[in-house]
Amino acid sequence: MASHFFGPLGAMERLTVSAGVSTETSRSESEFVSSGGVRSFLRGRAAPRTWTVGRQYRGPDWARLLSLAAHGLLPQCWLYDVASARENMVPAQLAAGTGFLVQVNGLPMRAVASGHQVQVPVLAGRLYSVSAWQASDQQMLTYQVGMDTPVPVSSFNGSGAGSFTAPVDSILTVTVTSGSVSGLRVNEGPFDGAFHAGHGTPCKVAVQDPQRTLQLVTEQVRSDYQVTLMEVGKPGFI
Repeated sequence: MASHFFGPLGAMERLTVSAGVSTETSRSESEFVSSGGVRSFLRGRAAPRTWTVGRQYRGPDWARLLSLAAHGLLPQCWLYDVASARENMVPAQLAAGTGFLVQVNGLPMRAVASGHQVQVPVLAGRLYSVSAWQASDQQMLTYQVGMDTPVPVSSFNGSGAGSFTAPVDSILTVTVTSGSVSGLRVNEGPFDGAFHAGHGTPCKVAVQDPQRTLQLVTEQVRSDYQVTLMEVGKPGFI
């Protein structure tokens, strides 16, 4: 089973990589101490990620799509991280807001405003769940797969969820319809009653030129490849 998918939206392909994929994050931070000795610490809401992936002893087909992207021959490319998708595909900064406190999986988190909207690309043939928490039992959100009719989701005993399988690669749009909702989550697989901080996957990436170590040239060519993919753009927006 592939751990990643890569490519333009609607044309993503499996990206089979060696075990031990490393992910680095970079979050802007600043510290200030006033003349009165009060320390302030500011941090950016998003932490762009960088992936280093590779594969050993492979033919040039392994790096074909990555090379095309690095040369700028493809439209904007995206990286779909399956492990992150199973936790939460909604960027963390869009999963909660600044409203009053709502119990989310036993923890207090701020509610988002009614009308709050998040868009997430989803892949064909895979099961997804949309969930959230709310202070009262009523409709709390709708989700729309592509141009299909929006599906309402209501809360019961504090949370609610809906599931679907997209017939084709699509854009999922989640719209909050109540002012007491927090803990937005879109995850690959069934809803398990938990909440995880979102990773924002799939995300737009810039691709550095693949690094290649030639290992064999006979009738076949075999090389070791390594490539770096950097998250770009604003998380949660297509």
